[in-house]
Amino acid sequence: MNGKTVAVPKCVGKEMRFLVIDSLDTLVKSRFGVDEPACGNEITVFSDTVCIVPALRFDKNGYRLGWGGGFYDRFLANYDGIPIGICYESCCGEVPKDEYDIAAYIVITENGIYGQL
Repeated sequence: MNGKTVAVPKCVGKEMRFLVIDSLDTLVKSRFGVDEPACGNEITVFSDTVCIVPALRFDKNGYRLGWGGGFYDRFLANYDGIPIGICYESCCGEVPKDEYDIAAYIVITENGIYGQL
């Protein structure tokens, strides 16, 4: 993976653990129907890292509409790296938010970069 360490989330209870992968071939379908690592070394120090944060929709301030489990909000509450959202411009717009929601630092679309620049 071009000399970079890539870690992918694995849901354990209500938390996410990030496990290092060397190949996408090591991923298996999770209980949520998404691919996650079956095993791997866990990353626990996140300084100097980037987290690509998934969402159904982002607003231009980096807040996101997820799938309702709160996994990323719980993770991002203590994350000291840079969370980045990536989506199509058509997936940017208003999203509901509450006091537990954590914004991505920036949102990148095909038309621009938004957020806390």
